[in-house]
Amino acid sequence: MRAENFKSSSRPLVVLAVMLMLISTLGSACDDGSKNNSVTDTGNTATDVNGDANGDATVTNSDVTSNGDVDTVGCGTSVDTDNDGIADAYEDLNQDCVVDAGETAWNNPDTDGDTLSDGDEVAGGYFDPLKADTNDDGVPDSEDPMAAVCVKSVLRPYVAGPAPHAQSTLALPEGFKPLAQQQQLQAASAMAFDDGKIFGFVTRRTGTNAQVLAEHSANLVALSVGGYPPLVELTDPEFTTWSALDAPARRAIRAHVRFELSAATDVARVRDGLVGALQKVAVDTSAAVTGTTCANIIYWQVTELRDDLSVVTVGALACEADFDDASRLTFDDLTNTTNFAVSISPNKLFKANEDPTCEAIDARSGGGAVDILWVIDNSGSMADELDNVARTAATFLTTLQNSGTDWRLGVTTTEAYLIWENPARLSITNGAPDPMLDMVDGLRGGVFLDKNTVNVADAFDTLVTFWDGCYKELLNPPPPVGTNICGFGLESGLKSGRDVLAATQLETADDRILRADAAKLVVWIGDEDDEYTKSEGDAATIAAPYVALGVVGCAIVGDGGPSAGGVCQPLGTQTWAVTGANLGQGYIDVALATGGLFGSLCNDDLTETIDGCIKRILIKANNYQLSHWPLSSTIKVAIDGEIVPRSKTNGWDYDMIENALVFTGDALQLDSVITVSYRVWVKNEG
Repeated sequence: MRAENFKSSSRPLVVLAVMLMLISTLGSACDDGSKNNSVTDTGNTATDVNGDANGDATVTNSDVTSNGDVDTVGCGTSVDTDNDGIADAYEDLNQDCVVDAGETAWNNPDTDGDTLSDGDEVAGGYFDPLKADTNDDGVPDSEDPMAAVCVKSVLRPYVAGPAPHAQSTLALPEGFKPLAQQQQLQAASAMAFDDGKIFGFVTRRTGTNAQVLAEHSANLVALSVGGYPPLVELTDPEFTTWSALDAPARRAIRAHVRFELSAATDVARVRDGLVGALQKVAVDTSAAVTGTTCANIIYWQVTELRDDLSVVTVGALACEADFDDASRLTFDDLTNTTNFAVSISPNKLFKANEDPTCEAIDARSGGGAVDILWVIDNSGSMADELDNVARTAATFLTTLQNSGTDWRLGVTTTEAYLIWENPARLSITNGAPDPMLDMVDGLRGGVFLDKNTVNVADAFDTLVTFWDGCYKELLNPPPPVGTNICGFGLESGLKSGRDVLAATQLETADDRILRADAAKLVVWIGDEDDEYTKSEGDAATIAAPYVALGVVGCAIVGDGGPSAGGVCQPLGTQTWAVTGANLGQGYIDVALATGGLFGSLCNDDLTETIDGCIKRILIKANNYQLSHWPLSSTIKVAIDGEIVPRSKTNGWDYDMIENALVFTGDALQLDSVITVSYRVWVKNEG
């Protein structure tokens, strides 16, 4: 459901807005005469500005002195007598120094007495400064849920950061310092910024490809060639960036990366080195000295392809030890493209609006159910990865439980498609098929787990790792204990996922049926590419049944190795691999075709990937979409009039791909009133 507001169609505020265009032509009226003659001069009005019961033009007015007229009140656009944020000339529209019907008081900051200043009420557009209860609901405006966020005085601040070398304008979160004059970065068409803990930059170069994915990959390769091999933990889906007025919509891709340097290095020097690598120019990194040093660095990078084929890259980095939940949210704001705008000519300059954009959102418009299917490669080569998969499963479940969503979770394997295609092939597992694989719906254990499942964490771990009676007994040497390698070598997670989803749609039992109204996530985990994609068609054809069901895909697979900006080594040749994973291109293509994402199986810590997968599906289920593109660092959210923190686990977060809010934890109830304010980019006419 789109946002609603409380505005009335017939309010005095409309008159104020219209008069703003006329006021500059009017002269001063609240002036009893500039001469020291104690009479009203021609063209002026006899008034009683000071309230002493004597018209200011009378001889008995004690305020008239031989040294000048202290009652002279200017009514120009720069005078704001009551300091309410509205100039007198915009309040006293006919300039008679009397508060007439339909006018806000020029000498009282709160005309309607509701404790909200006239300026705050006018700026937000939700409240009538002439009416203490704008929507006549019996609740004073000062206690209305919107008052917590939609008044100018409580807006989240930002820091303007011009980046002319990158043909951009930035609006940085509070506390950041733009460093536009850094000489060593100007030749690289870059601008830097930092807050002492997080260091960032924006660059621009000429692109060579009309596809943003190709430019994104070129950036990763450039980092590796430049001496900073990236360990890519997660790649977000390609998305459309904000557009405003004559600024065209653009395409972008974001990557979550780690660097493991050989020695502790000043983070600012690393930042400047990354700029040089991306721009392929020499940058003097010796000038950047902050004292913040480390060897392990977290780095997020967004690549934006503009309509003129220029490529703008924004990066943010910090020491891994400093990368906490608050840093993660700041990284998101810096690299989700909402904080920078095109700035290439006088008619394409933008600035952040000083007044709030406000919305009220019905909590019942979101809060949908989520059905999730894990498709695990259980062939012998996965033995070395499945212990990491088990840890990942535990993290996944914990995050899901904290989401406050109505979720269900099932597990299948990359050999499940054989139930329908060639069940005899399943007998390779020591004389019997996987004992946990249900031969009707293809789910391990035959059911979906949910939040009411007894000992759900143990149950999920069993579905992921159980191996009794499996192919492991044929392996010499035996694989590690607790690794589910009940499958065989012709794995097809794409077929298996497709077929299990189809089968569970036909089920009737509550714990076995795929819910038609639920948002759907499929997570593929494997160290080889899908056999289906090698022999039976392109990604679009293979993805079609997933797209038809509204599935979002998440591929945790081999990344292609260092030459492609990844970390995986080639898969080993023994029956069960000690290290390595081959590129899972088929899984990646299908995941991206469904609006999903992918991460590298070879990362020791898959938390970043799991968080991204869950956030992707929660956004689908909880579609609290905003009406305008915000500067995400300026978003402020209240539920039932109480400010709610931004949080991954208990609060709200913003998703740039859907331009929507997502709520986790217990902050939101179905009868809640969600109120939101934020700044937007507007054309700079100055």
